[in-house]
Parts: sequence; structure tokens; C-alpha cells
Amino acid sequence: MHTKAEYCTVYDRIGRPAYSPAEALTKDEMKMAAEVLQDVMKENLVEISFCDGPYDDEVVYRFITEELFLFEITKKPIAGMVSSFVYEEYHPNHPAEIQQIAHAFFHKWFSRDFSSETLLAEEIITADGKQLHRDELIEKLSLFFDAFENFSNDAYNIDDTSFKLRPEDKRGFGFAEGRLKYEAALEKGEKLYFEGPYKLYMQMEFDEWSVYYFVMPGFTW
Repeated sequence: MHTKAEYCTVYDRIGRPAYSPAEALTKDEMKMAAEVLQDVMKENLVEISFCDGPYDDEVVYRFITEELFLFEITKKPIAGMVSSFVYEEYHPNHPAEIQQIAHAFFHKWFSRDFSSETLLAEEIITADGKQLHRDELIEKLSLFFDAFENFSNDAYNIDDTSFKLRPEDKRGFGFAEGRLKYEAALEKGEKLYFEGPYKLYMQMEFDEWSVYYFVMPGFTW
């Protein structure tokens, strides 16, 4: 069905509904118009997702009317399929993505499990400039985590994020930093208390962010 399908724009697929340019609408009108258009799209099995929002109503409305309407999809819905679009695939929200990676990193850290974790870069840079493969770092982390029974009373905050892109090769570098604390229980019931600043250094390759080096209280390279 897909190979034999005819194609048209999203605007044609949803029946070419009437709409006004963004400049002609008030904020309240734009909010309502965006909601109406998304309802019409859903009726025609076209969906749009905003993963890192909420975004201003004008951003949503302009994306739908000035960009999404021009995309080509199958003229008729293919049985059992919905044409789905994700806003961030066209307009990446790098600060939000860096924060998501940071949250995922801490979840893994406090649960003491980085096995097969792709949020780590394939090649890791150590504190003294040496390179480690991701699997080597995971093994090193496992040894560190195995020294403790569990982590508890953990907390962290993200004070700052930053990034810089290189458009010529679609790569970039960034970081997230702040403070964290956690208690590490030893086998005999003793506890070590770790608290201090952390910093996660990240790189972007193939449109994805990953951690290639980090500074964490309690961990030494």
C-alpha cells in the first residue's frame, strides 16, 4: 500500500481548511485556531507532538501553517497508520535535551546501573586525557557501585546548561552543572556522605547528545 500510494501535502490531506496568517490573529485567536487545526489533523490521522514544551501559541501555529502544511505525506491514510510529526525533529530544543540527559544520568547513577547505557558516548575522555570505550567505563562504574550496598537520600539540582554547535559538521559540545548529594551504604552498615558540585560534559553526534566526561562527588577516575 505504501509503495503504490499517491502523495500530497499535509494541507491537502486534511481538506485544505481555511486559516488566517499569524499576523492577523490575536493571541487568544491564535491559541484557539491552533487547537482547531490540530483537531482537524487528528480527524485525518495526522498528529503533531511537542516533546519539550510548552511552547508559545504563536510558535505552534506558525509551525503548523508555515511548515507542516507543506510537508508531503500519503494522500490517503494507510490502514492502521498515523502520520506523526515531532516538532523537535525540525527545531531541536538543545537546552531541554541536555537537561533530559542529565536527569537520565542521575537516575542511572542513583540506581547504580549503567549497563548497556547509550546516554554515555561511545568514546569517553578521562580526567588525565586518556580515552576509554563506553564498555570500559561501564565496567569501571560497576566496580565503584559494587563497593556499596545502596545509595539513598539523594538529591540534585541543575543550575546551568550551555552548548555550542558546529553547523558545518552537525556536531556540538555542551554541559550541565549544579550540586548533588547522596549517602552510600557500606556492607557493614557504615555510610559515606557525598555532596558537592558536579558537571556533565556532553557532545552531540548524529543529532543526539551523550555524556563523554563527568565530575561526580565520590567518584575518582
